[in-house]
Amino acid sequence: MFVRVVAPKSQYVKVVYPSGITSKLFVNRGATGATGAQGPIGNTGNTGPTGPQGPQGPQGTTGATGATGATGATGAQGIGYTGVTSVSTITIGSGLKTFTLVSSYAGAFVTGMRIRAIHSDTPTYYLEGPANYVGGGTLIITVDKFNGSGSHNAWTFVVAGEVGQTGATGATGATGATGATGATGVVAATAPITYDSGTQTVAIDLTNIAQRNTANTFTGLQSIAPSSTGTTALQVNSLSGMSVNPLRLMDGSGTPVQRFSVSEFGTTLIGSNVALAGRLGVHTGTAATIGAVIRGAAAQSADLLQVQDSAAGILFRITSAGRPQVNARMGIAPSGGTSNFGATLTVADVTGGANDIQQWQNSSGTVLARVLVDGQWVSNAINTSNNYVRLLEANSGGTLQLSRMTAAAGNPGANIGRLYMRDGTTAGTLKLVVRAGAAGAETTILDNIPQ
Repeated sequence: MFVRVVAPKSQYVKVVYPSGITSKLFVNRGATGATGAQGPIGNTGNTGPTGPQGPQGPQGTTGATGATGATGATGAQGIGYTGVTSVSTITIGSGLKTFTLVSSYAGAFVTGMRIRAIHSDTPTYYLEGPANYVGGGTLIITVDKFNGSGSHNAWTFVVAGEVGQTGATGATGATGATGATGATGVVAATAPITYDSGTQTVAIDLTNIAQRNTANTFTGLQSIAPSSTGTTALQVNSLSGMSVNPLRLMDGSGTPVQRFSVSEFGTTLIGSNVALAGRLGVHTGTAATIGAVIRGAAAQSADLLQVQDSAAGILFRITSAGRPQVNARMGIAPSGGTSNFGATLTVADVTGGANDIQQWQNSSGTVLARVLVDGQWVSNAINTSNNYVRLLEANSGGTLQLSRMTAAAGNPGANIGRLYMRDGTTAGTLKLVVRAGAAGAETTILDNIPQ
């Protein structure tokens, strides 16, 4: 039997029996005895859990800098923006501009980038804007900024900076002194320009235009459009008694090239220094200039030109095919007056033409006579003015009418004969003779023909 004795520091001792019965024993504690020899150290127990980390200590001093390492290899160079060119012919102005790139090389340019195309020969001329498309050898710029004018075909390209925001408007400067008042101009009875406003806006800038100013100019292309087809677009009124032209068009040297007179049925003069008496005068100015051109439309059917009488009757016309038609007798006057009979009418055939050179027709269009392309004359009859020689076509009898010759005809030449009438052997008669060859004598065919 084992008895466990628990000895607290008190004078009682608790005794625990195996059966669970406990009892107390009174123990008289004596003096503490001497400490015995230390027993052997037991085995090390398991490591307990790590305790919480304490606060970080102060940072130590920085160590010395190490030696610089070796330089690495240089990377490949980028393609950049140089060497991008185009020879496309482009007109300077705003809007979409398409450039075909030389050798299809676009460099580092990409769509969306702001690009400036510079004229290679005149660097102050340029087109600038965002790139609408870059690729396939094509560069398209939506131009919103440009300088210069004209069409050019040599371009280089650079990157352009974005346009900054408009700054605040500065303070208005002091008003300058008022200039001297100019001379008062002549005021017309009505406004010099009248128009009907409509959907179109009349854009005329009169800011710098004053009356009696010889340097009057418009600032650019102006347009005047009426509000409907029944209204007048532009009206210029002359003063009563006005002797000069109310409207003139001048060339760059100040010479009038077209003028309008002051009368109701005014004269229109076209050309340099025109001084003609007709209602419409055209002066060519140079010997090599065409005086007037009427050009028909595609599939023209109406006449190109008409001359009419007071009742709108057509006196002369040039058809759509270019054929002149005269509805009355056409006369050809001599060039040197009434005593000059040198007036001529020349009709030339087109080289290789197959039509008649000239035709005479009646009112129904029936051909009465014509001249063939080889010069032959074809007609129903040929008469002299006194009918001494008259040739008729076969269906009218086929007659040949000859008048009497008072002298023998000359020799006609080799292989040619001449037939003519002479006085017969018997007085009051005729004889029919022929002369042939280069030296032939008259040969009588029929003599003593009664008449």
